Amino acid sequence: MRFSCPDCQTPYHVPDERLREAASPGGVRTKCNVCGVGLIIDVENERVRKDPFPLENKTFRRDFPSVLSMSKGAKKEKDVVAGFFLALMLLLGIGAGYYALTRLETRPFTAAFRTLVDFKDAFSIPRILRDVTGKRPSVPANKEKLSDRRLVRKGYAFYSKERLNLALATFDEAIRLDPKNPEAHYWRGRTLLKMGKEEPAMEAFKEALTLRPDYWEALDNVGWLHLRRGEYGLGLAALNRSIEVNPNNAWAYYNRGFLHAKTGNSKMALKDAQTSCRLGYRKACQMAEKYGKSKETATPSQDG
Repeated sequence: MRFSCPDCQTPYHVPDERLREAASPGGVRTKCNVCGVGLIIDVENERVRKDPFPLENKTFRRDFPSVLSMSKGAKKEKDVVAGFFLALMLLLGIGAGYYALTRLETRPFTAAFRTLVDFKDAFSIPRILRDVTGKRPSVPANKEKLSDRRLVRKGYAFYSKERLNLALATFDEAIRLDPKNPEAHYWRGRTLLKMGKEEPAMEAFKEALTLRPDYWEALDNVGWLHLRRGEYGLGLAALNRSIEVNPNNAWAYYNRGFLHAKTGNSKMALKDAQTSCRLGYRKACQMAEKYGKSKETATPSQDG
C-alpha cells in the first residue's frame, strides 16, 4: 500500500502483507517518521488519517517496524545500543590481536610471514627482468631529488627548533643523496655557524656557491665571515656580489656599512646604513643615526 502523511506529505510504501500482519480493529496505528504525527492506516479502505492519541515510539517499534525500514525518504532511526555493542566488540578484537602479537608466542606466524615475503621477492617482476636482461629497472629521475629536498625541509625544521645536531645529520644525509643540492650545503653551513664552527661553515657556503654562483644568501654569510676575520677585501667582494644579485638585500648593505666603517670610509658607511634602513632593516636605522652624528664604528653581529 502506498500513502502519504496527511501532515507533511512524506511518501510511504509498505508491503500489504506487513499491513495485514499488523492489522487490528480500527486500523494500524503508527507514526510518521518525519514529522511525528500519529497515523491510523485503514487497511480495508486504503485510507490514512491522523491519530488523535498517537503511540509512543517504543510501542510503535515493537508492533509495527516496517514503516521505518521501508518508507522512502524517511530518516532511519539509529540503534544506539547495537552501535555501541559493535564498537565495543571491535575494540576488544583489536586489543586481543595486539595482546597476541606482543605477549603470546608468535614465532610460527612470523616464520610463515617471512616465507611468504621471501617467495614474493624471489618471483618479483623487476628482479626477473634484471636477471634476464642484465639491466637494472629504471628509477624515476626525480625520486632522489624529492628525497633530498624532503630532507632539507626536515633539517630546517630541526634548525628552527635549535636541535642542531639532528639538523646537521639531516643535511648531511641530504647531501649524500644529492651532492649537488646547494640548499643542503647552505643550511649545513648555517647549522655549523650556529654551532660555532666557522671554518667548516665557510667551506659549506663556498660549496653552495660553487653549485649556484648567484646564491646571495650564501654570499652574505661568506662576506660576514671574512669581515669577522678582518679579511675586508674578500668580505667586500662577497657583499658587493650579493648586492649585485639582490639589490634589495638590506642585510648585505648593513654589513657592508660596517666594513666601510672599519676601513675608514665613513661616507660609504653612512650611505649603506641609510640604504639598509630604507629597505626595512631596523638595526641599520640605529647605525645610520650613529654614523650621521659621530661617524663611530662598531662590530657587526651575525643574525641574518
